[in-house]
Amino acid sequence: MKYEQWTDVPVPIWAAEVTPDDRPDEVDDLTMSLMMANRGVTYRGVNLDRLPVILEHGVDVEPTDAIIYCGPLEKAYEYGRLPKVVMVYRTADERGDVIVQPAVTTIHDITSPADAASRRRSHPHEMQRAEGSPIVLCRVAPESEAHYAYYRAYGRFIPGDPWDALIAILVFGDAEALSAARAVIETRRHQSTVQ
Repeated sequence: MKYEQWTDVPVPIWAAEVTPDDRPDEVDDLTMSLMMANRGVTYRGVNLDRLPVILEHGVDVEPTDAIIYCGPLEKAYEYGRLPKVVMVYRTADERGDVIVQPAVTTIHDITSPADAASRRRSHPHEMQRAEGSPIVLCRVAPESEAHYAYYRAYGRFIPGDPWDALIAILVFGDAEALSAARAVIETRRHQSTVQ
């Protein structure tokens, strides 16, 4: 898959013309450079119609600290139809502090009281557990065991500024869709320079 960099404002935006049969490669030069430049990355894929929201907020959900589903590039690429946008988030900042938090967390016997209280504030829903097992907390109340398993595997949220986490945007589609996406990006860039 061949990527073309369109801009680096507000973050690097790369595009690839694809067909429905194409799949991105986790180990191509672009994705490897993103992983190597950061402590860890995770990907979130959505339909192209969410691009204006992403360009405004750094994430496609409102409020910006709502649950999002992230994972490896190939998993993120499964979501939505073509054309699509894949956001690339770094999972930790330069100091190693986690900035894309898991939707499910655990409190063990060795967890400090301050850390346990903080986790309970950010993850207010306690899951049922066997006597003596660690306390499992979820950011939202899962509707079912299947939802809980999905939150545990892919659920994340960004408690701070999404722009601190977003490091790149990948746009995938046919030539017509890419042209439309580029117009959205240019319009947004023009609006931000006028303000």
